[in-house]
Amino acid sequence: MKALSITLCCVIGVQLAVPPAYSQNPPTQIQIVVVEGEGAIYHEGQKAAQDTIVRVQNEAQVPIPDASVVFTLPTEGPSGEFGNGSKTLIVNTDARGQAAATGLRVNRTSGKLQIHVNASYRGTTARTNITQFVMNVPGTRTTSSRSGKTILIILSVAGVAAGASAYALTRGGSSGTPTGVPPSVTPIAITPGTGTVGTPR
Repeated sequence: MKALSITLCCVIGVQLAVPPAYSQNPPTQIQIVVVEGEGAIYHEGQKAAQDTIVRVQNEAQVPIPDASVVFTLPTEGPSGEFGNGSKTLIVNTDARGQAAATGLRVNRTSGKLQIHVNASYRGTTARTNITQFVMNVPGTRTTSSRSGKTILIILSVAGVAAGASAYALTRGGSSGTPTGVPPSVTPIAITPGTGTVGTPR
């Protein structure tokens, strides 16, 4: 009888020590809640100062530990790499049901960056997107700014050429004849006539 009582006490103690997510039946639905990172703004090539964090919970909003969370970055456009050097990062949720995407460094393409998040727990899955932004720092060189500088240089050269042409025209063009000189005047021809000799007066 004493042995049976000790066994029952041990079983009850183990049940109390097990987290609710493990002691209950698998949830029929799980949810992903974004804790940190939604709407974050990064400069081109910058490493994120804060991690992107999500929480996985069941339909009763109870956090689920040990759920598998996969963070995925786009393969093109505004993107980057996680701390593992890859565009994909797999993390298990902690006792609070949270998982963090660590070490994110964005690339140098400006625009909207979407991180795809997939979570799974005991055959139940959920997914969501986290929207962030990569922006261009004023004063840095990008493809568009280099193109703009090239256009300005071309316009400047064209302007100098146009000015030189105008100057040449004011100086008489390629002939080198100064302007303001009247057109050629037909010279007056003087033809000597036949002289006559008479007596002095």
